[in-house]
Amino acid sequence: MTQRIVVATDGSPASDAAIELALSFASREGAHLLFLHAVDEPAIFAATAAILFDPTPTLRALETTGEALLAAAERRAAERHLPAKTRLMYGDPVDMILAGAQDWDADLIVMGTHGRRGFSHLLLGSTAERVLQRSSLPVLVTKAVTLSHCAAHEGRWQWKKP
Repeated sequence: MTQRIVVATDGSPASDAAIELALSFASREGAHLLFLHAVDEPAIFAATAAILFDPTPTLRALETTGEALLAAAERRAAERHLPAKTRLMYGDPVDMILAGAQDWDADLIVMGTHGRRGFSHLLLGSTAERVLQRSSLPVLVTKAVTLSHCAAHEGRWQWKKP
């Protein structure tokens, strides 16, 4: 039985679908949720290292945005009377998702994927793909379109921890 679900959130429509899917799953399973958002500090510093640019305002804006995303996810859980926590982390998103799941002793990771292809996938990579490759836990990945189909799948989840 799944008891602890980590939900990675980045504010994208795919992330919104992942939150909705995790809320639905947690409601049926009686699971606790941990909403996680990563501020990629190393990437910000690397991007601004070669130019005379103070990254502090950008980092503060990313923190504020992350805190707002986490608060909104937590409110959605509270509306459904689901136990939820939030965690804002600093570092590579893949590393932070995996570390957060391990630290919290999660049973499942739920996250969205942007579904990029071609050059943009090559250039930007896929956080979801890298989490899938590196995780020892089950990872449930969804696209934004899943949100519209979520109601059609109500009551069909029968996942069990291996």
